[in-house]
Amino acid sequence: MTATTVLTADWLVDGTGGAPLRDPAITIADGTIIDVTSRDPGWAPPSGVTQQAHDGATVLPGLIDSHVHLAFSYPDQATSPTEHLAMATANARAALAGGVTTLRDLGSCDGAALAVRNAIRGGEMVGPRVLAADVPLTTPAGHLQWFGHVATGPDALRAAVDTVADAGGDVIKLMVTGGNSTPGSDPYTAQYTAAEVRAVVTAAHHRGLRVAAHVLCTEGVRAAVAGGVDTIEHGWTITGKRQDFTSGIVGEVLASGAMASVTAHEDLRVLLRSTDPADLAELRRRLHPHRALHAAGVPMVVHSDAGPGPTRFDAFAESVLAFHHGMQVSPEAAIAAATSLPARALGLEHQVGTVAPGMTADLLVVDGDVGRDPAALSRIRDVLVAGCATSGSDAPAP
Repeated sequence: MTATTVLTADWLVDGTGGAPLRDPAITIADGTIIDVTSRDPGWAPPSGVTQQAHDGATVLPGLIDSHVHLAFSYPDQATSPTEHLAMATANARAALAGGVTTLRDLGSCDGAALAVRNAIRGGEMVGPRVLAADVPLTTPAGHLQWFGHVATGPDALRAAVDTVADAGGDVIKLMVTGGNSTPGSDPYTAQYTAAEVRAVVTAAHHRGLRVAAHVLCTEGVRAAVAGGVDTIEHGWTITGKRQDFTSGIVGEVLASGAMASVTAHEDLRVLLRSTDPADLAELRRRLHPHRALHAAGVPMVVHSDAGPGPTRFDAFAESVLAFHHGMQVSPEAAIAAATSLPARALGLEHQVGTVAPGMTADLLVVDGDVGRDPAALSRIRDVLVAGCATSGSDAPAP
């Protein structure tokens, strides 16, 4: 027999970027949304259907954090595989508590992200849906080379793609430039040519995998889009360090069809928390390149890059709010950047990311009207995965 419930609230933000729906009723059967409607004054739940009433609350799709590192450590930290697995397990649970029902891990140590992904898929623990890259592809002196798969040249890179795919990776992470946290690597120079990027993309697409490209400069963005990557991770630093953005790159990104992103980790979150107007201005200054892409029509997602540093997995709502204020878009548009747009970037748009019939009932319930009070996004009342509440879950670790 099909188990049917109807979830009611005062507002629904459906993830498409449109205006909220008042007095929604969302009917869920066996973890799938089968109907979404607005209640009239005489509405009552159908006979035999359980109602979950959330007065004074907004319902929205479960959030999607498309760039995290569940188990991350630096070379001098001497973290064991067992510790990495425990770290990944705790971080996945924290992300779920923060409203994230889907996340994409773009590089973790010791196979920990794959292990947690498999444990969640197998029902051994409660957590968000996880897509995992396993390890990034990088150069001998490149970003994250201490745990990445080191490869240069088209043939070696194609072989590296097969290695990640054979290990069960869901996506390929390619370090097109150096990074700020890897001594000796250069974030302002492309470490792979467009031809090398194209070799990775062709091999990955042949295996049914998408390519996420780490880039921190215009030269890197140009190589990435010329090579045909699916998503541009970061684009330009938002730490306050030098940006070499040139407006001419905007048309190249738009023509490529790649999706871009705002990295809203702790360096932006701390500006968001400030009451000093100068910090809001600084937040917006750091996102100037991203606003230029967005204004031209490049689809833009927000992610946290949680894992390195102090960025909390359970506070992804702060990243969405930083996007709202820094990109100067509506709350609904910011929520779309954390729901429907990353769902499309990950190839999951027919499963999650919007609240509509036929979609998996991954839902977030928050106190208040998010459309009028965006800070309500941080006041989480409940998180549902496939229609099941997850708050207070104490499922075993893998």
